[in-house]
Amino acid sequence: MGSSTLDVAMLAGSLSTDMMAAGGALLVITLLALYAGSAQAVAIGLAAVIAPSALALAQKASFVSGLTSGETGERVFLVALFAVLVVLLNMMSRDILHMTSPMQAIMAGVGATCLVIMMWISTPALAEWFSFGSTVTAVFAESFRFWWLMATFGLFAFSRM
Repeated sequence: MGSSTLDVAMLAGSLSTDMMAAGGALLVITLLALYAGSAQAVAIGLAAVIAPSALALAQKASFVSGLTSGETGERVFLVALFAVLVVLLNMMSRDILHMTSPMQAIMAGVGATCLVIMMWISTPALAEWFSFGSTVTAVFAESFRFWWLMATFGLFAFSRM
């Protein structure tokens, strides 16, 4: 017949790490959008778009370039910049959204997760720290990033209605 026990090691070994990370990020951001409103998830997604560009500009500034030298400095500065942008963008859109339906939260969560994964893949310091598998890297390849960006902006627009 067969055993009725579930082999957890076999199940964990069959799931790819990048899909678990992406699914966990999607779950956390969507639950955050359900709890705090979709403005929070939209702020996370927009900060994921703006932070790498702001980091590249900050590295060219003479008074900040010393802080971002090395991979650790670049990571810390990117995380701090991301956090500041999330707070500022959330403050800007807090008055716009008061109620969030589950569908709005799901749309904002999916969009924000896609933007965070794109930011992670396109930032060399983060990609060396944890690199996604070939499937996720191929889905968010350089040639598709514009279309992902447009699609997530569309999701954000519908989640704010």
